[in-house]
Amino acid sequence: TVFSSTDEDRGRLRRYAAGAARVLAGVLGDSHNHVETAVLLASIADAPEQLRQMGEHASCDVAGAELMDLLRIPPTIGRHTPPGAIARTAWALASGHLAGHQTYDPVLLAAHPDPKVDAELRQKVDNWWADPTSVTRHRSDLRALETRGRGRDDAANRLRALIGLAQAIGSTGSLLDVLELTAEEARRALGCASLSVSRWERDLGVLRTLINVGDLAPWEEVRPSNEVYAVRDYPQIAQQLVDREMSIESVDGPSSGSGRREILERTGKGSAVSVPIVIDDVSWGECFVTSAVGDPPFTIADGPFLTAVASFVGLAISRAEDIGRLARMVHEDPLTRVANRRRLEEHVSTLLADATRDRPLSLLMIDVDGLKQVNDEFGHGTGDELLVTVANALERASLSETNALAARLGGDEFCLAMLGDGEQARQLIQRVQHRLTQGPPPQPRLSVGIGVNQGGSETFGELLERADAAQYAAKRRGISVVLDHDAEELLAATRSDAPRPEVLRGRRQHRDAPQHHLVAASERWADHLGSVVTTNRDRLAALGELAVNLLDLNRWTLSSVQAGSSQLIVDQIHLRRARPEGPTTPRVEEVFELADHPATLAALTTGRMAIDVDDASADPAERKRLRDHGLHYVVGVARTDADGARWLLELYGDEQSVSLRSSQPLIAAIRDLTFADAAPVTRPHAVRG
Repeated sequence: TVFSSTDEDRGRLRRYAAGAARVLAGVLGDSHNHVETAVLLASIADAPEQLRQMGEHASCDVAGAELMDLLRIPPTIGRHTPPGAIARTAWALASGHLAGHQTYDPVLLAAHPDPKVDAELRQKVDNWWADPTSVTRHRSDLRALETRGRGRDDAANRLRALIGLAQAIGSTGSLLDVLELTAEEARRALGCASLSVSRWERDLGVLRTLINVGDLAPWEEVRPSNEVYAVRDYPQIAQQLVDREMSIESVDGPSSGSGRREILERTGKGSAVSVPIVIDDVSWGECFVTSAVGDPPFTIADGPFLTAVASFVGLAISRAEDIGRLARMVHEDPLTRVANRRRLEEHVSTLLADATRDRPLSLLMIDVDGLKQVNDEFGHGTGDELLVTVANALERASLSETNALAARLGGDEFCLAMLGDGEQARQLIQRVQHRLTQGPPPQPRLSVGIGVNQGGSETFGELLERADAAQYAAKRRGISVVLDHDAEELLAATRSDAPRPEVLRGRRQHRDAPQHHLVAASERWADHLGSVVTTNRDRLAALGELAVNLLDLNRWTLSSVQAGSSQLIVDQIHLRRARPEGPTTPRVEEVFELADHPATLAALTTGRMAIDVDDASADPAERKRLRDHGLHYVVGVARTDADGARWLLELYGDEQSVSLRSSQPLIAAIRDLTFADAAPVTRPHAVRG
């Protein structure tokens, strides 16, 4: 403001630069705030020396340093042009115009990657060059910035009063009384148009508005009786609640797709910020704060202040909800913060008793496989993190489902209730499993049983028992998901002494014993060989599962090469023990060029491979790959389909595995048994490499 208003010698240059910045940012800027920032910086783009002088005063050192950092950005034009670069470009244009140049230097406007944007940019700069005075002056914008700054200072003073108020009123009155008083004081502190407080009701999948204060639309109520928003209709809002992230929306800025733009237009507001209210490290709900049309919009710079206000609102809520917090503890798992068995039983019992329910009720019994191994390998802290990861994935997936509720029953067992049939439940758990595969190792592996209630007088315990039996069948057969009506048939297809569903109870506590894992792995291998589907892919996967348990291997991967292709594509991965020192983790659909891996290419031709990390005669690239991941050896088994597609199973051992010398004959024996009744493919197939 000082530079623009008092520098008479260069006032015209500053006005021209600000006008050019408004033209440039109007085309290149991402938001209203982006434009205003570029205009402001263009007004002082020649000011480093003055800023350095200002920095000598303690009250200006931080601000001066920030402005200098912005103005160090060179003039550039691109898809995401920062305000500082726009300001520097605008200053160069204004300087050239006042210097009497007949036209501007085209180098200043390097071609924008988008031809349409580039054409619009050049047309508007041409118009500005012809008449720089045609652009609206910016003095009023700077005055608005001053006013806003003073308002933030006043708000900071009010915030100090809000702390004492929240502590004083938090212990008395009903929750709604406390919320209304706190919301009104928070609105005054922020100087905003309106403020709403909403609670996230997870079990119902809705965001319920409890309080609206300030300048309200005619249809809005201070204490609405039924203002709810289904989170499945606003997936971005649901994501923000889970991630506890703030979001900003403006009527004249790009839409975030959250659905907030529609709310702003209906209520006649200019911008809005939604800030999560977090209590005891859990998202309780949100504050939705709006500014009036014409007022400066909220920006990311307001984030810390808005978050602080939401924290004080949360403080008031928590003090008013001491009894409610005790109730949550009764219904909440303390580690993962999802529902516990008590809450799940209440929820499912209510749905089972609902005579108006017109959709099936599915109960998913979920077991986290190999939790004991994770605890032994990485420690119980990592095991707890794994359980939290699974709980978060279940909760995220259930956000889009009606009346869905995720719960932890204890140990490594979770349960999820949802309205929908078995196929819908299967699709949901596939989304959960996909999300889990995107995370870092160790990645959770789930065995899931689904019990479906179509109606009738079934109790929660009876439905849970059917889902539990299906889950046991899934774990026993090595199948990720089993529906209740398939469980008995699957178990009957195993050994003659396989336990029936009605006697499964009491056996579950023994399923993690080491000998059971080996027996179960052997049974799954035999079941796969005896199944109708006996493709090379399925047989190799069954071989890998048996070998990884029998030999205590680190992992196995299954990859494919299509007929005539030169690329190896990873198809499946079983990562039993992740190596923390490994630089990367293998990924499904990862692609390798066969020309870079001669040992792999040879294995696809001969059908087998064995590489020891200490074997000096082995392929150096393969030995380096083993060393990088802390592995000792790899044994490969390859098979070719009738259509020419080739499959390669790679079995990796580390220091805890059976040695390569002992592993090789065992793997060869399992390989021969696995393919004993499979017709060999004898015709040759060319592989480019």
